[in-house]
Amino acid sequence: MTSSLNTPDHDPRGAVTIDARGGAPAAQGGAAAAEPRGRLTVRAARPEDAARVARLLCLRAGTSVDQARQQAPTMIENLPALVIATLTPEDVSADDEDADSLAVPVALSGAFFLPEGMFEEDGWMVTGLLTDPDVRRGGIGRAVLAELVRQVGALQPGAVLQTFVDATHHAAVAMHMSVGFQRVEERRTFAGMEMPEGGVVLAVVCPG
Repeated sequence: MTSSLNTPDHDPRGAVTIDARGGAPAAQGGAAAAEPRGRLTVRAARPEDAARVARLLCLRAGTSVDQARQQAPTMIENLPALVIATLTPEDVSADDEDADSLAVPVALSGAFFLPEGMFEEDGWMVTGLLTDPDVRRGGIGRAVLAELVRQVGALQPGAVLQTFVDATHHAAVAMHMSVGFQRVEERRTFAGMEMPEGGVVLAVVCPG
């Protein structure tokens, strides 16, 4: 199944397959890179995705390859909602037996439930969004966040899903709001953690 980035299709296995042609990636060195082309699949991460998850975790500042390899299986096992996006080259048929092995990980996001009574805040918290810089601004991050919202809503209908976004990154704020997040407040601390300057709490009541 393929569709535009604005209208992804869900298959019975919970995956979303999207035709990624036409997406505009992030510019590198001031010049636009080639468009991300192929079939984008957005789905729950599975144990066999450990290497893909580790590859994306390496995008986080200060995360070494060894650390990423250790963290990936734990994230997959323990996070109740973990969404990964992979991009399969457009010249590889969906029926090709090597299609899955040729799919490249391009984005990752997860969410966990904030234990009742442990923090002042209730609900779920997004772990953050990791997107390969070569495919940013192609709608991939938005598709991953939309699927994460859907999954949390399926796990706990009506739950509050929260995240922090740097208020100075207007595009990131707009992307989150496009999938249903609402700007709640700006604050400097959350659950005892110091937030970056201009941190914004965005929250959405999940469907269900």
